[in-house]
Amino acid sequence: MKLLSRIGKTVLAASHARGERTIAFRSEDELSALQSGRLRAIVRHAWEHVPYYREWIREAGAQPGDFHSADDLRRMPLVDKLTLTLHPDQFAGDGYEHRDGLTLLFSGTSGRRRRFRYDPDALFQALAAGRRQRIALAHFVGKETGYREAVFKRQGGTGDELRRFWEDRMIIPGRMELTRRLFDPALAFEALLAGVNEFRPEVLRGIGSHLGAFLRWVAETGRRI
Repeated sequence: MKLLSRIGKTVLAASHARGERTIAFRSEDELSALQSGRLRAIVRHAWEHVPYYREWIREAGAQPGDFHSADDLRRMPLVDKLTLTLHPDQFAGDGYEHRDGLTLLFSGTSGRRRRFRYDPDALFQALAAGRRQRIALAHFVGKETGYREAVFKRQGGTGDELRRFWEDRMIIPGRMELTRRLFDPALAFEALLAGVNEFRPEVLRGIGSHLGAFLRWVAETGRRI
């Protein structure tokens, strides 16, 4: 049964990814219609399952059908971090804790830890949307898969949790994988450069501020990647 489930999830992710090659090039009318349809589905879901938004819509004297386009989102309340941190249950879908999914913790710049629950469909769609990035990178590396990628990040964290989630529920063909190596960003720039030059990646990935500082150091000291 688990194998059948993994096959089903793989097919679901593949179906989401199929349209990613062309979606950015659709007409403005097509994109507007797609956006509006998704917006209506999100508002309907919030009305039916999320206490905070259900109560707000009622107090505003509105109905889910009153939201037709992204411009209508201006009517929705802005949620500050403190409200989200102190009242997380108000933003959780009914019965979410009993369904498959993934809970991730974030603190951001505020230092206050917040829990966000993602259902499988959202995570598979996010995985599929990542194909847009690979399509853009293919312009430079000549292919969507199989290239060498150096990632400046520590072991653990959100990315590793997501990867474990996908690998546990899908069958990921080897041809879709990358040759990836992690480099601890705490390493001195000299050690990072030595590791990168030994690995010879086609793509460098990391936190923008750290990666930018590393590349400036390489340029300013006359070194080469």
